[in-house]
Amino acid sequence: MCGGAINNLEWYTFDVFCAVSGKLISVLLMAASFCALGGKKTYKKLEKRALNMKIFFGLTSATLVSALLWVLPGTAAAQGGPYVEGKAPSGELVQVMISSRPTFKYPRRAQRMGIEGFVVLAFDVNEEGELVDLRVTDSKPRLVFDKAATQYIKKFKFQPPTLDGSAVYASDITMRMPFRLE
Repeated sequence: MCGGAINNLEWYTFDVFCAVSGKLISVLLMAASFCALGGKKTYKKLEKRALNMKIFFGLTSATLVSALLWVLPGTAAAQGGPYVEGKAPSGELVQVMISSRPTFKYPRRAQRMGIEGFVVLAFDVNEEGELVDLRVTDSKPRLVFDKAATQYIKKFKFQPPTLDGSAVYASDITMRMPFRLE
């Protein structure tokens, strides 16, 4: 008797459509036959489970994960595109237009563990449209999504904020990013 040690390993690879990236990804499933639990009989059960997993992933992959990112205070369509609001040095509210943002990727570990939450970010945008002083002001669960959120926002491209036709420094911009699995 081998005392529960693994004596046979086989990897199953399934191509699954990822709702976040819009691409096919490979899902690896390791099937192991434990000699102490029945050898080939157990292996056949695991093989059947692998097939069921393939069916499960095939049916749910289109809605498996999506990150809901709400960054738009007010009606962005009426303003000509997505924007965030900050304060000009005079104290007046100023809109900072988001000219581009990358495709969002849900953190793999949080996805595997089924974790959801949010991150609140604060930052400024200078007269050239560059992100300045990015910081996390709140997050739940703490530290799980902070890195993903800050890396994502750093890739945003902003138009220089303007007030009365002149470029201004916009401060006190906040953005709440919910992380939800669908």
